[in-house]
Amino acid sequence: MRYDDIIQDIKNERIALAVDTAAQLYLSVGIRNAKMTDIAEKAQIGVASLYRYFGTKQLFTVKVGAYVWKMTMEKLEPLYTSPEYHARTGFEQVAVLLNMFHILLEEHRPFLRFLSEFDAFVIKEHLGINQLTEYESCSMNMLPVMTEAMKKGVEDGTIRPDVDAN
Repeated sequence: MRYDDIIQDIKNERIALAVDTAAQLYLSVGIRNAKMTDIAEKAQIGVASLYRYFGTKQLFTVKVGAYVWKMTMEKLEPLYTSPEYHARTGFEQVAVLLNMFHILLEEHRPFLRFLSEFDAFVIKEHLGINQLTEYESCSMNMLPVMTEAMKKGVEDGTIRPDVDAN
């Protein structure tokens, strides 16, 4: 392995650790209350390195937001990838997907609190769509799953054909 590759691997590990550390902090104390110095200290990374890797707290927080979405959705993924899910009618699949909101409310309240605070952060910081591309991609990952369930329901007759899946 080349020296440059080793350095890049170390950098990537440090970035991943910083993002994971920030996610845990944001989920526990909130975005406003988590300072970059706190994140750097917990991740054992210099605060200057955080800014060098991410530029600003705003861009870093968007990266963390995308990570939090991915992390939470990975926990729920078995609900809509299992053979049992695929054996259900389209209507039943939609019901499973909608029930995920209940699961989030009961078991993942810090995630919902984070989403609310993240939205307020985006508005306060005047973040534009170009800065939110990765976050939007993660937050919209359930759309194709829901669309497929809706289409299946129309095809199997459990959902009215005049319902637009989109």
